[in-house]
Order: sequence, then structure tokens, then C-alpha cells
Amino acid sequence: MRKTFLARPLPDDPVIAQWLQTHEQSAAARACVYYSLAYNLLDIGWVKNMLAPGVHYCTQGSVEGYEGVKRVTEFLSGKFDTLRSSPEHQPLFELAETGPDFQPCASGCQPLGAFDRNWLSRPVVSVAFETGPLGLISKIFNITSMPNPAYVRRRGIYPGTNGTVKERPRLFIRPTQDFQGVRLDFYVWSGKYRQDQQMLQTADAVQEQLPGAEVRVVILHEIEPNSEAKLTLRQAQLTVFPSVVVYYRGEGVFRYLGVISAHLLIDAIVKASPLHVVSDS
Repeated sequence: MRKTFLARPLPDDPVIAQWLQTHEQSAAARACVYYSLAYNLLDIGWVKNMLAPGVHYCTQGSVEGYEGVKRVTEFLSGKFDTLRSSPEHQPLFELAETGPDFQPCASGCQPLGAFDRNWLSRPVVSVAFETGPLGLISKIFNITSMPNPAYVRRRGIYPGTNGTVKERPRLFIRPTQDFQGVRLDFYVWSGKYRQDQQMLQTADAVQEQLPGAEVRVVILHEIEPNSEAKLTLRQAQLTVFPSVVVYYRGEGVFRYLGVISAHLLIDAIVKASPLHVVSDS
């Protein structure tokens, strides 16, 4: 007996329809819309019937993957359940293009926590899709480093959302002059590469200019598997190294992927003021 795949009809949204038209209604572009709807609404039903029987889910640089509709569906459903219980970490997916040939992708941004007010400014993952003869998704590939997810061509289209998407409102208090309560974690590969050394210079300069801040340097090659540093790295969701993550009162508030000078880093912190946010109330 032939199996019938009944995908949900896409929302009647002229903006989404126009984006699909720019990609000639390709199956990969439609997969981007369905996947974004599933994540933005935390509803596995949007993508479940779009999966081919042998679908493969994988992430760049990871040996772990999932094969088949049952395993992929269970994995995504589990992620959605976790996000429902931790709304401060819920990602938002946007329609975009990646790579030199501007292939359609779903671009994801995710806040570090409740105090992170800059999370929409820098995507952390691009999801690319391969499809089969029936237009069903045969592969879901999470791109985390190359091409850099931060440099996709963003379209500002967030399927499943109503109105204009904005970051959380900002309410400020001024921290102490020396930035007590601020911690900066700098991540480098080994400390020997040129970019590592540039980042270490930034760390030294930040410590000098913000004497009350705690500055930590994490060398990736020296991290123990079950250490606190390994757990912190996983929670920071970094995809490019060197990188820096800024915390205020233990809450992640800002991250930068790549090398940045002390002047630009401090300027970005002060102007963006995520460090000054204490609550939404």
C-alpha cells in the first residue's frame, strides 16, 4: 500500500510566499519554512510529515547523528520539551541564505539566558536541507562554523511569529565603576596560534581597564571532559574560536565569535549595556 504524506499547508503569508518564489518554490526552501515553524512554535507537527523515511540529522563537527523518522522526531520533540521548560533559552529561526551560491537555510539565534539582550544580532546556527523526489527532507544539516552562521544573508522573516520580532526590552541600572559582578570568559584553541595570541592580548587589556571584572581564559585543548569549563562551553553554544562570552551576576549577557580588540569589546559592552539589565519588571 502506498504511503501518503500529508504535510500541513503553509501559512498564507505573502512575505513567506515571496521568499519561496525567489527560490523557485524549491523543496529545500519549503523545508526551511517548515523547520522554522516547528522551532518557532515548538510544534513537531510542522516538520514530522515532511521527513523522508531515511532522513538523517547531523551537526557539523559532531560524530553524533540521528537516522530515520522515529529517531529524528523523538530527538526534536525532546528539544522542544526542554525549551518549553526554559523559555529564556528558546531560539528563533529566520529564513535566510548561506554560502557563496546563497542556498536557502533556516538561520537560528538563541539567547544565553534571561539577561541576554543582544541575542538576535548574531545567528549561531544555519540549518541546510537536502530533499528527495517527493520533496521530503532527506537530510538536516546544522552548520555551526563554516560558512560562519553569523554571516548568512538574513531576510528578517520569522515564520510562525506575529508582527515585528524584537529583542527583549532593556531596563538598566549602572554597574559599579570597576564593573564588579562582570565575568568574561575568553576561549582560545591552544594559546599558540596568532589569533589566540591576539585574543589573549585583549583579555589582558580588558583586565587592566575593568579591574573589578573577573577575566578567565579557557584553553580548549586542556579542557577535561566532565569539567566545569566543559559544561560552561556547552551552555555558551559557541561555534567559532577564539570567542568571548560575558556574564553579569552569573547570567550570560553577551558573546562575540572571533577575535575582537579590547577597545571594541569594552565599547560594545558599554553601549549595548546588557550588563546593566537586571529584570523585565
